[in-house]
Amino acid sequence: MLSVIPLSDADRRPTEFPWATLLLIFANVVVFACELVGGDAFVLRWSAIPADIAAGHHWTTLSTAMFLHASWSHTSS
Repeated sequence: MLSVIPLSDADRRPTEFPWATLLLIFANVVVFACELVGGDAFVLRWSAIPADIAAGHHWTTLSTAMFLHASWSHTSS
């Protein structure tokens, strides 16, 4: 057990452009801009509220909530 955590990954260099990563970054930027414009109404519409999920409503928010930000520092205010 010489090394459990690899310190480099030189033997598996990417051979293609990371389109999925670029798409996720773009989606986050777009949603953050929408948050700035839409304010609290936008956040309340697209955030996952546990009581709504438990009641069987707004299931899509399980996917959309991962793109939302609490604030500039990512902490609740």
